[in-house]
Amino acid sequence: MSEEMDRRVKFDIVMLSPQARGLTAGQTEDHVRMRNLDSGLEWIWPRQKFLNRKFAMQEMFEDFKEGENWQLPDEQDPFTETPDAEVYIGTSNLSLESLAYHMALEIALNITDYRDRKIGVLNVTLLPCNENGSPYTVEQDKFVDDPADLLNQDLHFTLKIASISGLPPQYADMYVQYTMFFENESNRSAVISDTSASELNFSKQFSFMPLTKEVLEYLSTGALLLQVWGKQRPPKDGSLHKSKNTKQMIKSELMVLASAAPNEPIKKTVDIAKVTSQMKMHVTEKKLARLEEKMAQFRKMIEMAEKNQKPRIHVKILWDVLRAPTPEVADQVMTLIPFDNILGK
Repeated sequence: MSEEMDRRVKFDIVMLSPQARGLTAGQTEDHVRMRNLDSGLEWIWPRQKFLNRKFAMQEMFEDFKEGENWQLPDEQDPFTETPDAEVYIGTSNLSLESLAYHMALEIALNITDYRDRKIGVLNVTLLPCNENGSPYTVEQDKFVDDPADLLNQDLHFTLKIASISGLPPQYADMYVQYTMFFENESNRSAVISDTSASELNFSKQFSFMPLTKEVLEYLSTGALLLQVWGKQRPPKDGSLHKSKNTKQMIKSELMVLASAAPNEPIKKTVDIAKVTSQMKMHVTEKKLARLEEKMAQFRKMIEMAEKNQKPRIHVKILWDVLRAPTPEVADQVMTLIPFDNILGK
């Protein structure tokens, strides 16, 4: 119908993953893409919306064949979409596993479209903090070797979305939104006017008091979907195919596709796997550093016991040094060795 009436749009069936629809789980569903052949802009419609439009298209087509006045104003035309319609641009998958170890994470996440292709970058930080929102210092490091150690403890952290970059220039009025575990409403950043203004500086603190087993499981294995939405604007130079009608434009596209390399691989991203791999590496490095730190503390403790002629070290002191959150706390515990008469000579 679009070709016969020269409506200058093309329709295709596309398959959307749950993540492309803002869901963390589910099945892939078919949607319909309407693409304007003049501007190159496109809109993704759910199946039911397309069917509703199709009925109106068929009525318009019948009037066209019978020679009646078939043209409608844009707001009633089923072959058009309002310029102010918000469109889904892409999604970033943020692993929350660092929080299960009480670790900070600063990362540049790929933004992928419904084709699972990288179209931009989102700069994000997860930052454990105290109840007032102040981040912990190096001296206050609260890293845990086992996430289970956080159970029934209060957990506070801040999610910061600093900036967005690399998006195609046809997008405008963009924002990021997400829904944290147990939230009923989405969190939404401020709107940035175009792709050249990339600073978002969107920050929100979250608190789980106390941290339950269900939430800990979510942090350890789940991912937060950061969705990028916006509007489209046509190219400044107008139509891409001013001298061709709809049928000619579609034919030209098919010829281009036919001449393309048949086995050229589609470049996709596996962002969540990359983040998980990086997270495991960071946790391993942190555990090794903690182990070396504890070994150094135990050597220091033995040297202090020998210097003070203490053949034995009380079990409580051993445990307190082992559990000390920082070297400073461990040193404070070890000052008891020379003065504890229980240890004996």
